[in-house]
Amino acid sequence: MRVVMVDDEKMALDKLERTLKKVSEIDVIAKLTNPSEVRRSVRSSGADVVFIDIKMPEISGIELAEQLIEDDPHLPIVFTTGYEEYAIKAFELNALDYLLKPISTRRLTTTIERMRREQGEETNKVPSSDAPLNIQVSHSPLFIKEGKTVDLTGWRTAKAKELFFYLLHHRGKLVHNSVLVELLWPDYEPERAYSQLYTTIYHVRKVLKELSDHLSVINGEGGYILKTTNVTIDTETWKERVEAAPLLNDSTLPYYLETMELYRGGYLESCGYEWAAVEQNNLENMWIIMVLHIGDYYFNRKEYKKAAEWYTKVQTRYPEIEEVHFSLMKVFDAINEKVLVKKQYEELKNVMKRELDVLPNEEIQQWYKKWKRHNT
Repeated sequence: MRVVMVDDEKMALDKLERTLKKVSEIDVIAKLTNPSEVRRSVRSSGADVVFIDIKMPEISGIELAEQLIEDDPHLPIVFTTGYEEYAIKAFELNALDYLLKPISTRRLTTTIERMRREQGEETNKVPSSDAPLNIQVSHSPLFIKEGKTVDLTGWRTAKAKELFFYLLHHRGKLVHNSVLVELLWPDYEPERAYSQLYTTIYHVRKVLKELSDHLSVINGEGGYILKTTNVTIDTETWKERVEAAPLLNDSTLPYYLETMELYRGGYLESCGYEWAAVEQNNLENMWIIMVLHIGDYYFNRKEYKKAAEWYTKVQTRYPEIEEVHFSLMKVFDAINEKVLVKKQYEELKNVMKRELDVLPNEEIQQWYKKWKRHNT
């Protein structure tokens, strides 16, 4: 096993080397106290693993590791640190990737065994196919490849998961570090916030390792870019179908119905991300327009039962939309359901009073008064 070690203290490097040689056949190819030499050394030496001290004067070990992972997403990193246990937990990294100073032989043995186990799994890994990765972001996120769900369960924290989806939201574009810090750690002191950012990026890259053929987080000038390859996103596919929808008629109705089947719910709805609200509203407005359009199509064809079904889809989710109540009133009038017309109007009045403390709009009031005169 070829090892590169990084620590600003030479004595710590010498001690780690002695301990390593006690537990395994190790070839220490570089012991570096200058972090600026690390990337070049790792690139040229073909290291199997890099041991990095977290606390160094020029650059944090987390940030240095993050740079190395950019060069090689599969490079194993082991952190060494003099922090107490509570500080390690604050970083929320995998315990087997950490060695608490002074490093014990038993603890180091566990880390080496784990690395060998993971390297064996990587060697036996089935080569990836050319199949696209489908990411579903409507309602609850899902990752699907070749018809099977890819279970990404290693986010560690909710912040790591949110960071990934924020980068996905802005995929292909540079997202500045300052934006991410303000979004995820607005109340932290700058030094702590940026440390959390580097740690979280490291976590996200580890999670995405399984999907590295499709998703990678790369460094930009002062920020990060999520690069996607052979990836489809369900909301984008749905929007494209809506925008390309032909004129609705008998022959194109199946296209509309198929399109509506693809809509699973609000954009990242189950996650509760405030920054996703604008896209949620945009998609929901498109959905409402499509539903009402289909409802109107059935109404004009005098297929009143189907019209009512489509109008009710919107009313159930958005009872405050007057247009939907009005459309249902017209449906019930067309099928001579006088009780339902009255009931629908009263329901609209109650909703408008409760939500906005106003009466239904003038057009609806006048229609109902006229209808009432002819149906009493």
